Amino acid sequence: MLEDITRLMSDIYTNYTATNAPSQINVPSQITKRVSKDLKHSNRVVLPAMEDIFLDAQDNVEKLLKSDIYPRFVKYQITASAAQALSDDTKRYAGLGDCFCLTDPAYVTTIYPLTLAKAKTDIIKSSRQSHSVCL
Repeated sequence: MLEDITRLMSDIYTNYTATNAPSQINVPSQITKRVSKDLKHSNRVVLPAMEDIFLDAQDNVEKLLKSDIYPRFVKYQITASAAQALSDDTKRYAGLGDCFCLTDPAYVTTIYPLTLAKAKTDIIKSSRQSHSVCL
C-alpha cells in the first residue's frame, strides 16, 4: 500500500508540478521546489517510518495466537474428535462417550469427583466454571 502511495505521489509530481511536467500546473517556482523537497523527504523518511506503525500490534496478535487462541483451537479439535470417536463406537467404548471430559490439569481436582457421582449435565454445568470441556 505504501508503494502505491509513493507511486501516486511521484506520478502527480512528474505529471503536474515538476519543472518539465507534461501537464504542468501554474504554480510559483518556490512552491514547486517545496513540493519537490517535501516529496523527497516523504519518500526517504516519512513513508518508511509508516511501515513500523503497526509492528507492536502485529507482534501482540501473533503472541496471542501462539499462546492462547491456537492451543484452545487444538484442544477443542482433540476433544471434539475424541468425543465423536467415543460416541460412534459405543460397543467398543461402552459408557465413555457419555462422560468424556478434557480439562486443564490444574482443574482436575475439581472435576474428577464430579465424574464419579454426578450426571453428565451436572458435569457440563460445573465444567463451565472450571475451564473444562465436557461432551
